[in-house]
Amino acid sequence: MPTIDEVLTDSPAGRAIVEMARRQGGDPEQVRLAIAAVVPELTRHLERNTLSRGGLANFVGALGAPQHAGRLKSSELPRDPAVSQDGNAILQHIVGGKDASRAIAAQAARASGLSESLIKMLLPFI
Repeated sequence: MPTIDEVLTDSPAGRAIVEMARRQGGDPEQVRLAIAAVVPELTRHLERNTLSRGGLANFVGALGAPQHAGRLKSSELPRDPAVSQDGNAILQHIVGGKDASRAIAAQAARASGLSESLIKMLLPFI
């Protein structure tokens, strides 16, 4: 059974993320390693945030909003500024703030060899 990071990387949106990173000098394998490092951290934060019914309901409601429908199927993901804004809002909701997302980017940079700045750019899309 594929892992969530494999599913993400192999989706049209995941391929668009890899392409976006490639344009910035990132190697596709490094992007996969970064995604593999980011997903467990995001999962840990999600688990903590959804322990209460209210937290789970808020998160499901936010992700179920009409503007999010079909985004994982889109290869145009990185070209849409609204996606970046929504991704940043969701990321901040999941991790709780910029310090936490910076720590996730630093950890993924160490695991993948990509720069922290590139990973910070990719995080809202992941």
